[in-house]
Amino acid sequence: MNSRMNNKSVTYNFFACSIIVLFIIALSYDAKAEQPWFYYYKLGIENHNKGQYELALTALDKAIELNPTSSSRARTYGMNYIEYYPYLYRTACLVAMGKYGEAKATLDREFDQGAINDSKDTLNKAYLLKSKIESALQPPKVVQQEKPIEKKPPPVDDTSTQITDNKLPREDAKPSFLKETQTIRSAIVNYFNGEYSQTITQLNQLPDDIPPHLKNVKHFFLGCSHAALYYLKGEKDKQELQNATASFGKVRMLPMQMRNRFGKLISPKIITLFQNSQK
Repeated sequence: MNSRMNNKSVTYNFFACSIIVLFIIALSYDAKAEQPWFYYYKLGIENHNKGQYELALTALDKAIELNPTSSSRARTYGMNYIEYYPYLYRTACLVAMGKYGEAKATLDREFDQGAINDSKDTLNKAYLLKSKIESALQPPKVVQQEKPIEKKPPPVDDTSTQITDNKLPREDAKPSFLKETQTIRSAIVNYFNGEYSQTITQLNQLPDDIPPHLKNVKHFFLGCSHAALYYLKGEKDKQELQNATASFGKVRMLPMQMRNRFGKLISPKIITLFQNSQK
């Protein structure tokens, strides 16, 4: 009798231990279970917004591994859908880290997916990143100033040494505006590097008596900078929009060479705002 009871006790203890072991294994498996792709995507965006770009890249790479296809309407669970652009946020992290070559390849992959064309705001962000990348990889060439040719002053008229109403100043009496030209070039470089506030500060320091062609370039990039800030702030700062429209309205004519050169680098949304301001 005692032998049977002992056997039953051993069997019961073995069964209880087996259940405990299986429960521990199940808990261990759940702890190591992989999260869905949208968990890593949201985690990547949160880390990007906090400036923790390395952590953001790790999370976004995991999201891409689980779901490599971008979508303007990606299903998470049930009837819930979100915009899913992991390559765009990965590009933003790489640009912030100064890794422009890898950023270009990542952004090209986002454009190749095609889904980004479904969202105008997201497409505008992509073009802003593209302009930063292209500006960093191919910065504008600095044109060296040629030494001015020395001109001999014309013979002095002994009968009159003063300029009368019928006489104009000599050609070499015109100011060169070299300093103002260099300021504008520096401001353009800052614009394509995404330093929009610094661009505005530089251009506003220019005097009002600069030549018309410099003044047109000044107001054009002032408008572009205010417009970029307006769109980056989610189109909520109406003062930036008013400043952009006012600056664009002061542009009388842009050189064709400049239109062709910068037309592909500046966001189409900003170009459209400029064209509407010219009407």
